[in-house]
Amino acid sequence: MTVVNIEFVGVLQTLAGKRIIALDICSSGSSLKVKDVVRRLTEQLPHTFSQSLIDPELQNPKPNALILVNNQEISALNDMNTEIQENDHVVFIPVSHGG
Repeated sequence: MTVVNIEFVGVLQTLAGKRIIALDICSSGSSLKVKDVVRRLTEQLPHTFSQSLIDPELQNPKPNALILVNNQEISALNDMNTEIQENDHVVFIPVSHGG
């Protein structure tokens, strides 16, 4: 089993029900990307998690969360197409919006 640790901060931790989960990243021979991790998380975690993470108009998590892979924000890497490798550390940090 090939595993990557996914960490949630703030309200995302509350909605996920845990701070860290181990996600099996074995896939059909192709590399797993951040967008695949997001899809799998929204399928496996409660619907309230998905509602908070995914922007309904853009269908993208980036307006609602900073996503770090090994302490680097994905915009500095290959954005949602950043490849995830075994032992990578992925962190989801919610972005506060106010008026």
